[in-house]
Amino acid sequence: MKKRTVISVLLLLFIVNITAIVTFSYNRWLKPKITSDEKESSVIWNSLQDHVALNPPQLEKMKNLRLSFEKEIMSLRMQIWQKRKLLLEETRNLKPDLELIDNAIDELSRLQAEIQKKTIRNILKDKEILSPRQQKSYFSLFERHLQRPGRGWGRRGLGWQGHGSLQEFQ
Repeated sequence: MKKRTVISVLLLLFIVNITAIVTFSYNRWLKPKITSDEKESSVIWNSLQDHVALNPPQLEKMKNLRLSFEKEIMSLRMQIWQKRKLLLEETRNLKPDLELIDNAIDELSRLQAEIQKKTIRNILKDKEILSPRQQKSYFSLFERHLQRPGRGWGRRGLGWQGHGSLQEFQ
């Protein structure tokens, strides 16, 4: 009887150890990695869903709109990045071409204005999904954000609309 109990305990400990090793190995080497952007995005969507009281279909529609919006402005963001790189390179020159710099700044302004227009259109599409009460909560996020000193539209659009943290609104 005693021998049987010892064997049972050892078998149980062996199984627990194997389970722990397998779990550790999976989490260490096999589990898909979640990037910080994905974590931030998840937190933002959860916070938005809670603050505005979105139901699952509304949340899904807003996510789809957001994905479409991101695809739509990706080329504009790339062009902005290229213009900024050009400005940096030109300002490093011994004799920078001021006309080239002015043209690049004008183009940057045009591209940023285009993103802001598309951002507002996307916000208006979001608005169509929301009830009047939800719209009030949704827009209160923007109001709080814009009332803080040094805050505004920013280079990425409005707050969570441009991957900014929803915490910025609070």
